[in-house]
Amino acid sequence: MNKNQGYFLIELMIAMLLGIIVVMGVVEILSTNRVSVSLHENISRIQDNARFALNQISNDLRMAGYMNPAKSGPASPFVKPKDCNYNKVVSKSSVCTTDGTGSTLTENNDLIAIKYDPINNLDCGGNEIAATDLGEHNAIINQYYIKEKKLVCNTYLEDAAKWTSNIEYTLAENVTSLQILYKKEEGMNTNTKKSKYINANYLNKNNIKEITAVKVALTMEGAGGEENQQDIQYKVLDIELKIHKTNKNIHRTFQTEIALQNSIEW
Repeated sequence: MNKNQGYFLIELMIAMLLGIIVVMGVVEILSTNRVSVSLHENISRIQDNARFALNQISNDLRMAGYMNPAKSGPASPFVKPKDCNYNKVVSKSSVCTTDGTGSTLTENNDLIAIKYDPINNLDCGGNEIAATDLGEHNAIINQYYIKEKKLVCNTYLEDAAKWTSNIEYTLAENVTSLQILYKKEEGMNTNTKKSKYINANYLNKNNIKEITAVKVALTMEGAGGEENQQDIQYKVLDIELKIHKTNKNIHRTFQTEIALQNSIEW
């Protein structure tokens, strides 16, 4: 009798142990699935934000340089650094078309100022601009730049010499890098035509007519990554981005190239 009871206790302990192992396995699977779902949601959110931001910049670039022929002639599509006298300061730099400087993920960001006649009379935040503020030439300048890990924009009214808003409009959050290159076509009227990409430092009045496209790259980050064993470096357009090994965020870079539709008229 006692012998049978002993076997019963051993079998019960084994069954309990197996049950614990099974439960632990189920918990581990559920935990892994939860992390995986959260990661995919974060990546999807990053993709949606990047798509929205790049779409807005792309739409502006397609309009770059357009001016109503009845009001004024063609305009330079980008406000160059020497023309930036609008007293708008971000990180001690004028907001205009400039190439970023710095060595960290958040310092080496570019800025772009796109000039055109807004057919719909809206600023970059989607707000209507009064006809009296647009003035004779109907020209606006939309500036895009990174501020506190946000892609923001603001609109300057050239004739009225003022901004449409005292605050920047946020287009996307968790943006760590904005990089821009300009496609320059050399020898456009000869048999030796060739193209190369330049940054904003090389834009000038002599080559602005040779710019036929703009390449834009956004680097976004989100939760869900893991700490790396070493720093990660990778190239985005013309710069090297560095992510410190203790940075546990995931990073994704999205890139597009937009042909300038008004380039022939400059």
